[in-house]
Amino acid sequence: MTSRGRPRKEGREDLPDRILATALAILDADGCEGLTLRRLAAALGLTPMALYHHHADRAALIRALADRAYAGVDAPAEGTARQRLAGLIAAYHAAVQAHPALTLEIFRDPAAFPAEAQRITDRLENLLREAGLHDPAVLAWRDILIDFTHGAALALAAHPGATATPGALDHLLAALPLAQ
Repeated sequence: MTSRGRPRKEGREDLPDRILATALAILDADGCEGLTLRRLAAALGLTPMALYHHHADRAALIRALADRAYAGVDAPAEGTARQRLAGLIAAYHAAVQAHPALTLEIFRDPAAFPAEAQRITDRLENLLREAGLHDPAVLAWRDILIDFTHGAALALAAHPGATATPGALDHLLAALPLAQ
């Protein structure tokens, strides 16, 4: 039975975490079409309107999910420019592969673009600049690396059991004119 309105006071402390965990589980299991606010509310024992207390709309929910999923994505603090770039791309690849429907939902709705994705993009640009590239090469290589990452991760996620082409990122990064 679905409760009406706000959750009981004793159930509110962890509700924001439960909303995100349940939404991500639905999204991972059933894709973009499977995650509706009505279904999420039912899974939590709430009314759909109760979710609006935490997320203004579906785009806000997707942003919050992505911010959580991408929060740990960063480059290693040590290493060459190529190693640090490879570390950042590998971490982002893992996050996209773990939650492909989340990435597809962000592509579908520009209003869902999360702050963490912007942070990762900014970090990538900064690493490319630290490595000695200048605009417009920074922007071109940013787009190449992000598109490669999305394509590779989403392709692997679509084919369970498939493995990445060994060394593909290394070959791509070898084409970068980076200072060691």
